[in-house]
Amino acid sequence: MAVWWLWPILAIPTSSVDGVDSAMDIVDDHDIADLDFRIDSLVHPVSGHLSVMLRAPNGYGSDLIFKRGALMVPNQGGGADFNALVIDDDLPLASSEDLNQSLSTQAPFTGDWLPAFNGPFWDGYRPSPPTPPADIHRDATGQLSRLDGLGTQGRWHVNVANGSATLTGTLVGWSLIVKPREYVCVPYQSADIVFRDGFESGP
Repeated sequence: MAVWWLWPILAIPTSSVDGVDSAMDIVDDHDIADLDFRIDSLVHPVSGHLSVMLRAPNGYGSDLIFKRGALMVPNQGGGADFNALVIDDDLPLASSEDLNQSLSTQAPFTGDWLPAFNGPFWDGYRPSPPTPPADIHRDATGQLSRLDGLGTQGRWHVNVANGSATLTGTLVGWSLIVKPREYVCVPYQSADIVFRDGFESGP
């Protein structure tokens, strides 16, 4: 397991779709077998206003946290702060693992959770309007698994957008947790025919 971490301590502006961007350059180049994303510390009084995106060096980016609890009825977007919160798309497909279905009383939010659009919340979510309800389903492919096989080398970005017009926050620190792909090395065996003790040998 390899872990890269960054503590940028950046202010999250209000009413900002662009949000705040934090970049981490990784020199080591490991092929990714599995990737988890951890928010070591993010401070905000109403976490349901936030969207958190991870963007890889190849340009692929995805919101791993999206308006936590704010789309539930009744609204559960209240509740402050993320501390040692890990996003892991290998978790069981259960409401207890779905940050979208977490309650404001569970704050501060910590532990392991599914990525935003892999959670089972979306299979039952029907926005209103439109009428009739839109056909919305969860993403069946793990959001982080799309990066399996990618190399770790390059510039990684985390972007935090804030939908609140009055409440600001701070992105304190975040980490990438990588299980590198393992390769098995075997001794080289030549396919060439050789002669041993006057007899031909080889494949």
